[in-house]
Amino acid sequence: MFYSERKQRILEYITQKPQITVAELSEVFGVSAVTIRKDLNELSRRGEIKRTYGGAMGIGMSQKEEGEDEKETVNIERKREIAEKAVRFIEEGNSLIIDAGSTTQELAKLIVEKKIRGLTIITNAFNIADVFRENSEYDVVFAGGQYRKKILSCVGPYTNNMLNSMNADKLFMGSNGISLTKGVTTPNVLEAEVKQSMMRNSREHYLLADSSKFGRILLSKVADMDEIDCLVTDSKADEEIVENIRRMGVIVY
Repeated sequence: MFYSERKQRILEYITQKPQITVAELSEVFGVSAVTIRKDLNELSRRGEIKRTYGGAMGIGMSQKEEGEDEKETVNIERKREIAEKAVRFIEEGNSLIIDAGSTTQELAKLIVEKKIRGLTIITNAFNIADVFRENSEYDVVFAGGQYRKKILSCVGPYTNNMLNSMNADKLFMGSNGISLTKGVTTPNVLEAEVKQSMMRNSREHYLLADSSKFGRILLSKVADMDEIDCLVTDSKADEEIVENIRRMGVIVY
């Protein structure tokens, strides 16, 4: 097992246990304690885990959900890079479901900037709808429901019912976590249900996620990785993890 794959597996392992030891990881992954210590030190240096005496612990990401005001300025260069890649898949006349999120918001801004015409935009997110508010070129369908102020979006049965009445060409979906073994995850059960409705009612599924999401496992599963048609990520993504995702049949940009 290469370091990059082992790193992801270690992160996944840590999200499922409050604390782990070097000896435990050494046995699980079949490598020496020296190798595990090097791995943990590197992960700690990157801020992905917290080193403890004789082992490591997670940094509390498994249930944490940042608000949109917190996310807007985090990894902004990566999000814009992802949006620049993703906008190439949009053609005039498409019907699009655009999920809530700061990366998808960057995509919405680019759609308006590039003046891609004849689009129908379906969204459950107020910040996404607001991007198109003053432009008559776009037909915007808002899937309302239970308002989640923290992430500026709607969830619940009303949202799902409306999405289930749609037939979109393409879905552009965000994610809080991506795992080879656990797939696409999010901290909120209702958010996961909405994302699943979006997937059921669109032909092509584009997942927009920067590389900081790799190896994270959150409370609610949205989908397995092989249910995604295309992962759009940033240039800092670990190449070996990317290659493992490609082996699952997912196109990665």
